[in-house]
Amino acid sequence: MGWAKRHFSEVTFDSTPERTLATRLDGDPQITEWLRLANGDLEIPWGPERRRYNPDFLAYDVEGVTWILEVKSDKDANHEDVLAKRTAAIQWCRAVTTNSVRRREIDRSRQRLREQRRRDRRRADRGCVGARRLGRRIQPDLVG
Repeated sequence: MGWAKRHFSEVTFDSTPERTLATRLDGDPQITEWLRLANGDLEIPWGPERRRYNPDFLAYDVEGVTWILEVKSDKDANHEDVLAKRTAAIQWCRAVTTNSVRRREIDRSRQRLREQRRRDRRRADRGCVGARRLGRRIQPDLVG
């Protein structure tokens, strides 16, 4: 399947609901671009042990807002860990928007994405191109 608002021509999904969300993002006129994140692309610390939460998607809308999206089934949406990750994502978004120390985390993620873009441009014959930079404002969202 080709994606209109996706830099990479090939995308892998962990579940059918993730693929469904990608299809919706790709067809939404308010979304200018979306990115299926790989493990480690954007890590958000959460919980008392400061484990690392890796959101499923970033989406950019026409107003310049960056959305962090996580796909969960209805039965898991209110699970304690899911709610803790949501809280951590909200706190992280507030921190990176206002705190220069936390801003470095998003800058590192941006740098990884730029490096991926360079690698993908070198492999352009396979149809892959890179990901765009993260936006200024970031808002989390959980998708059930």
